[in-house]
Amino acid sequence: MTQRWGTLAWHGKRISARQLVFWTGAGFWVLLLLWSTGPAGIRALRNELVFLAGLIVLSSATRSVNIREVASLFFLGGFTMGLAYLLSPVLPSYPLRDFVAPPIEEFLKIAPVLYVLWRWRTTRTWTLGVTDVLLMAAASGAGFSLVEDAFIRGSPGVSWLPTTVLHGNNLDAGHAIWTAVAGATIGFALFFREKKVPALALGASGFVVAVFDHIQHNYGVDSHGTFERSMQFVAGNGWAFIDVFVVLVVAAVLFDLYVTLGTLPRVPELKLPPFGGNLENLKAQWAFLVGRRALAYLLFRYRRASGPARAKLARLAAMLDQSLVYHRSRAG
Repeated sequence: MTQRWGTLAWHGKRISARQLVFWTGAGFWVLLLLWSTGPAGIRALRNELVFLAGLIVLSSATRSVNIREVASLFFLGGFTMGLAYLLSPVLPSYPLRDFVAPPIEEFLKIAPVLYVLWRWRTTRTWTLGVTDVLLMAAASGAGFSLVEDAFIRGSPGVSWLPTTVLHGNNLDAGHAIWTAVAGATIGFALFFREKKVPALALGASGFVVAVFDHIQHNYGVDSHGTFERSMQFVAGNGWAFIDVFVVLVVAAVLFDLYVTLGTLPRVPELKLPPFGGNLENLKAQWAFLVGRRALAYLLFRYRRASGPARAKLARLAAMLDQSLVYHRSRAG
């Protein structure tokens, strides 16, 4: 055991005690939720997981984050829902509440993603695609939404987006989609961070749009009048945000494909090893694929960097290249 948390051995693998505590707590939270809500909780969990599974499949050719990292963001999003619940009693009453609660909730949901990106600021953020950040944000939003959907669920909205809900004529895009849009624009901004002001504006744009759609939905549920109808007109009764989400998902996948397919040099050591063999070889092949994508994202940024940042990215690229050689030797 180390001086801090230490590690535990399990079937020949080392498991961090910190990870053990986190996953034990996360599992207990889900079981407690399902115990409290019954079938409604099961349906809510199914809807969130189906939504995330769809995004994982769509990003399977571009993402570099793994399922464990996505799951961690899901549970961190659930934790921020607890923070929102604690803040709820101090929020103002209607109608001001409909304008104060949405930005607070949107910030709480994207906060775990921002925290992870900050922790990875000197390494992993340089190797992430847009779909990576979008997927992490969607997971955080889905975790946040799970409790609310388990207790409050209206009529189903878009059939192929199980997290959406209809309230009269107004479509509720849902927390997962709102946060996914915020994450997508942050993901794009990370590719152009050398242009600070435009990158900050681009990164914040998804958050701002999500806050507006969240406000118009909440206000539309509680109010009826000229101002409410004006907001819903601008938002297309919530349907316009679904269009924004779909466009950003498609744009993220296409942009990442453009980077991964067009950036890497055509050298033998970057060619995909032949598929086949045992499970360990398949794992090594997948690790090679993911590492190659990460290298492509890194090189795309390297070619646009200058000064000390360029030198740092060159060192990171050399480390990634060595990792690819290792995984290729295992899969070969």
